[in-house]
Amino acid sequence: MDLNLLRLRVALLIAFLFAALTVNRIALGRPIGVGNRLTQDYEPPIPIVVSTNFHGEGRSVFNKINIQRRIAGIDPLVWDERLSEVALAYSKKMSSESFFSHIDPSGRLLPDRAIEIGVSNWARIGENLFRTNAFGNLADSATEEWIGSTSHLENLLDDAWTHTGVGVHRVSSGWTYVVQVYSLKV
Repeated sequence: MDLNLLRLRVALLIAFLFAALTVNRIALGRPIGVGNRLTQDYEPPIPIVVSTNFHGEGRSVFNKINIQRRIAGIDPLVWDERLSEVALAYSKKMSSESFFSHIDPSGRLLPDRAIEIGVSNWARIGENLFRTNAFGNLADSATEEWIGSTSHLENLLDDAWTHTGVGVHRVSSGWTYVVQVYSLKV
């Protein structure tokens, strides 16, 4: 790992530890997941939709990611509404079908899902996933978890990405699914 990236990662982790003190995730004893890993066994939510109108929370995640990219000296990402649609569709799918993975139950990956929705103007595409049933600042929690994971941090700070969209979906059980889709436009 590059020494500068390691230093940046340590600095970011320290900064987010202070932010995490305001989130009662640990005190509530609720499981937090990142990527395909979970810290506790997962109970699938009852897929009753509370709201999918979290465009504001998606924008907050977008802003937090761009702050981290600026700290690292990397150009900020441009918001892309179509990528946001891809992200939201997948966050809804994961919640309604009770799974959490980069591969859907049919074996499809992000490129397949993007093309199915009609988004194909990319040379490269990737995603970060986050799921939580904790309360607090969703953008801080998602960003903190991604920074704490080497593969997610590399995705977040990849200077090849130019555009992004975020989809946030919450169900009545309290679970919130966040998908951030990155792309390099053609």
